[in-house]
Amino acid sequence: RRAMSQNHSVSLSGGTGKSNFYSSLNYTDQDGIVKLTQYQRFQGRLNFEHTVNERFKFGFNFNTSQENNFSVPVNGFSINHDADAINSALNTPPVFPVANPDGSYYRPESGTPISVTLDNPVAIIEGQRAKDRINRTLANVYGEYRIVTGLHARVNIASDRVNSRRDLYLSRISQVGNSVGGSAAVQSGELGNILLEGTLNYAKLVGGNHSINAVAGVTAQQFDERTVGVGTKGFPSDVAETNNLGQGTVEFNTAGSYFGRRRLLSYLARVNYGFRDKYLFTGTIRADGSSNFGANNRFGYFPSFSAAWNIAEEDFLATANAISSLKLRVGWGQIGNDDIGIGIALSTYAGNGNVVLDGALRTAIAPARIPNPDLKWETSQQTNFGLDFGLFESRLRGSIDYFLKTNKDLLFNLPIPSSSGFAIFTDNIGKINNRGVELFLT
Repeated sequence: RRAMSQNHSVSLSGGTGKSNFYSSLNYTDQDGIVKLTQYQRFQGRLNFEHTVNERFKFGFNFNTSQENNFSVPVNGFSINHDADAINSALNTPPVFPVANPDGSYYRPESGTPISVTLDNPVAIIEGQRAKDRINRTLANVYGEYRIVTGLHARVNIASDRVNSRRDLYLSRISQVGNSVGGSAAVQSGELGNILLEGTLNYAKLVGGNHSINAVAGVTAQQFDERTVGVGTKGFPSDVAETNNLGQGTVEFNTAGSYFGRRRLLSYLARVNYGFRDKYLFTGTIRADGSSNFGANNRFGYFPSFSAAWNIAEEDFLATANAISSLKLRVGWGQIGNDDIGIGIALSTYAGNGNVVLDGALRTAIAPARIPNPDLKWETSQQTNFGLDFGLFESRLRGSIDYFLKTNKDLLFNLPIPSSSGFAIFTDNIGKINNRGVELFLT
């Protein structure tokens, strides 16, 4: 079908001598090209900042939105009666009518001259529907205080919260839903991200030639994820859909839930120094701690430095009119990776089938993995040499870079003998080297 879209927004901003604000509302509505598919978004934003006096100011940013996504099966690769609407439409002979004279959806009988083992594509659209609702709110509050000239302290508290729910119902209109007397599933989830950071910023120009800019701070961050999913089949009717799962047949009931938490704690410092904009130096150090790792190696330490020589500012190139800019760069640094999943380094337990104890069927619990208290950060280290240039009043610009990158202490799931009772063991092993040359010209 032809899909219409619309977008509406309104904003209001203003301020006084010490305060300013910005607010906006937005509405988006996009129809899908497949019937009964649609995307909606409602969004509101408010930013505010107030200067209390010459030393202190504070503010906040608030952004909230709701997304509604109505969908049908259109992107699968299943076959036969499990095929999605697009696949079914592409493979159903065009001579087939959509509906029978009595209004029911047409499905050819097996053994007829032209028969397919596909459900009616319109019946799939009408009988298999999903609705996703996502509510997201981002907010942060900050304050900044000037201790002395050039030295500022800043505190920032931020939150990102996401609540989602997905409702899926297969009614008797579709063959899949009809075969089980209606099928319903509901999954809800919560994502949370809380950030607390405090920094000291120092900037000073000494004697007109020396510039110093330094930052030191600490950040703490927590990520939470919680999901709950339930489902059932065998409803007396399709009227309630996912609004009354208790009507489903008990034997088909399923339920599951999950909770995970990850924490990060970082200390950081950076110093920038420049002399007459000719010689530039930067040095940084980070100490990052992650709850994903073993108790013996929670923290990783990642330094870096870089230097640049702005050759075009030298006196011996003052008469080189063809050279607009010329800068030589060198840098070395390390960063860490803790993306291995929650609890991988710890001793955790999981359901492991059922057992009969005292004549009753009970769920068994067993260790899920071998813990590794020595698991640590994967480190990526890179060395870079570069030259930037501009010629003929920067009409021609380009750069040449040589880099050497090494990933070491790789986080890897090692296969281990099944006699241990487990299939893998997560450890730091091996390294990967990459080197190359990059050219840019414009």
